[in-house]
Amino acid sequence: MGLLDDISMGLGLKDRDDDYYERTAQTIGRTQRAGNEARYRSRTGLDRGQTVGSSGMPARGGLLSFLGAGSGGGSGSAPSANQAASDRPFLAQLFGYRDYNDMYDRGGPYASGGQFKGAGLYSTMGNIGHHLSGGDFKDFRYAPEVDAMIDQAQGAGAAEYLRTKEPDMYKTIGQSIIEKNFQGGFF
Repeated sequence: MGLLDDISMGLGLKDRDDDYYERTAQTIGRTQRAGNEARYRSRTGLDRGQTVGSSGMPARGGLLSFLGAGSGGGSGSAPSANQAASDRPFLAQLFGYRDYNDMYDRGGPYASGGQFKGAGLYSTMGNIGHHLSGGDFKDFRYAPEVDAMIDQAQGAGAAEYLRTKEPDMYKTIGQSIIEKNFQGGFF
């Protein structure tokens, strides 16, 4: 883990792990007066062998945690299509995205890869930066729940076939499914 990961975890933009709490305790021990490290370890439960998710060691917390993937969320999990909008993170709900990660993975709501979409000038700047850094825009795909609906409507394996052989048709069908089945944002 690097400094940016620790900052992201500290602000609540990324799920915390056990090592985050240990590194934080060690940093407090090196940089603050005696006794602060022991108080931190006691408050978080590190001194009792507790792990992330237990009392005092939330997986997500911090100033910006409301932006994150919500309770039980994170980069490894994706809310389902029928998940209540109130269970989704505030900003994701506001702009019609599945979760916080969906807002930054290119492709727009319920999709990843391809070009940045949905944020006007910010998307344009992101696309220019991605292009100048040698990025490839050909890796577009919808969220697994959208691919499952394509397969259900068109037959097993249709989503993968369309994505690789008929990308324009894949985007058209996928966008139609998103518009019909997923609650959009307020804008």
